[in-house]
Amino acid sequence: MMDATSKPNTSVRVNQKFLPSAPPLEGEGIVDPLSRLSKNLSIDSSETDAPSAPFAERLPYVNPSSQIELTISARSLLNLDPITQSDPLCVVFIQDSTTSWEWMELGRTETICNNLNPEWKTKFIVDYRFEERQMLELIICDKDCRRTQNSQDNLDFLGKLQCSVGEVVSAPRSRFTRSLRLPSIHSTSGVQPTATIDCEEIGECKKTMRFQIMLTDLDKTFFAKSTSQNIFVDISKQTPGGSWVLLHRTDKIHVTATFPTVSLRLSSVCSKGNVEALLRFQLYVDKHKAKSSKLIGQIVTNYIELTEKCSGNGVANFHLSRTQPSSLEQNLTSGMSINILNLRTEIQKTFMDHLQEGLELNYAVAIDFTASNGDPKHLSSLHYNYGERDNPYVATLKILDGILKDYSYMNEWNAYGFGAKGFPLSNRVNHKFALNFKETNPICQGMEQVLSSYHRTLQRVKLFGPTCFAPIIREVTQLAKGSLQSSSTEKYFVLFLLTDGVVCDPDTTRDALVEASNAPMSIIIIGIGDEDFNEMEKMDSDGKLLKSRSNKKAVRDIVQFVELKKFINIKSVIPISAGSKAALTRSVLAELPQQVVSWKNLKHGVV
Repeated sequence: MMDATSKPNTSVRVNQKFLPSAPPLEGEGIVDPLSRLSKNLSIDSSETDAPSAPFAERLPYVNPSSQIELTISARSLLNLDPITQSDPLCVVFIQDSTTSWEWMELGRTETICNNLNPEWKTKFIVDYRFEERQMLELIICDKDCRRTQNSQDNLDFLGKLQCSVGEVVSAPRSRFTRSLRLPSIHSTSGVQPTATIDCEEIGECKKTMRFQIMLTDLDKTFFAKSTSQNIFVDISKQTPGGSWVLLHRTDKIHVTATFPTVSLRLSSVCSKGNVEALLRFQLYVDKHKAKSSKLIGQIVTNYIELTEKCSGNGVANFHLSRTQPSSLEQNLTSGMSINILNLRTEIQKTFMDHLQEGLELNYAVAIDFTASNGDPKHLSSLHYNYGERDNPYVATLKILDGILKDYSYMNEWNAYGFGAKGFPLSNRVNHKFALNFKETNPICQGMEQVLSSYHRTLQRVKLFGPTCFAPIIREVTQLAKGSLQSSSTEKYFVLFLLTDGVVCDPDTTRDALVEASNAPMSIIIIGIGDEDFNEMEKMDSDGKLLKSRSNKKAVRDIVQFVELKKFINIKSVIPISAGSKAALTRSVLAELPQQVVSWKNLKHGVV
């Protein structure tokens, strides 16, 4: 290692995104990367695709998709020690919603003396969230093992790497390797220094808690007479901060008091191994004509109590506590109990397991070109191009792409439009056309090509109507089912359907959704604008699976509906905040990992 008085210039540019193969950095606007090791120094996030500071508020707690363990190694590091070899250590930073989008130090590895190919044994635990773009940064330094003084002055910069957690998780065999950014004074004519992140899902995340809920002493006579009421149970967990987060909502049932089997990830029930975390089971009555459901009673327990009670006769019995009941609720809950039956813990494959086994996510988007969007030339139109400010369709797609691109190797989108007529659609309304006007090949390479095709389409077609979803859904269903026969790589399709208006073919759409539930696909409907989206809410079958007109029942829940205006003020000229973007992607994408797992379970006969 060089003497402290003759250190090389180890400064690097901070306003440049890291590329897969990164040359040494040169030029102005540089700072010492080692200054980032200071606890209170926030890092300029403009070099990332992550949301930018300042966004100080924290999003509400949600359970992570999984918990992962990271192991770091490096190859062919620079040798800054003229006598022996560099003594490398690695400092890991993370940037996500839990850090309020500030870079925070996750931890440091041990120092390995005289080694240019270190394999550090220190592990880093990360709560992985699929629906969020979490950023990692590795800063690798040379710390002279001959010096006992623990000072930042003893560190020389060897290189750094920046990537998203999603890139690591979706890498082949969850092993992610990338070239390091080097000190600006150094260049390599030989082998490029690299860092590797190995990712492994923590075993507890694979454990699933399965049980059944049965109500006893329920007034079935009342329910038999009343065809307008259903019951369901919400299962929630108390967070360390004292708030409650929903883990599961049962199907809504009538008359019978036995619900379908409930499956919960044990890591969600017992966050960070806390088996005493409180669980709450709340019973609701759902009246057909009422605007909201009515809470009629609850129980509070935890995993330890459940397992202990079930270890005897296999049944955990809890008397339902009433919550200020009306006379009706008094009758319903008087003496009623909630029973937990057949409690067991099983090992099941997770979303990460399927990614590591080669499952590919394939994306499709369908954009609404109906006249209710307004004339694209007018400022009030949802398709109006503002110049520097994106319209709601463009803004939504860019936000989603920030997450999704990490999980698609080819980064291809099947892009469609619906509800327009005119060139090259002749004079008829087309409810399904390729956005690039290549009907036999509607694929766009990346979001940039999707958006350029979208803008060209706006100039060539006439917005018309009505709003029909079924043709698009059937098209993507056919692609998804076809992939089961024609592709050697297993694929799962995700259709993003962006619309401004009320669907005009709800029955036909419902038939198409039921058929799609038996294909490897999910459908995410995003409501743009101020229309009444009540019919869309019904298609998002949380709590009750859809039925077709022929009374055929969907085999699983594949639909998620999100109303854009709940997260973004589409009429505001103020840039969209990092918090709004994160809240939107969380709402849009949070159910997708479980929907993938539900498809794989269905395919392999796992109930």
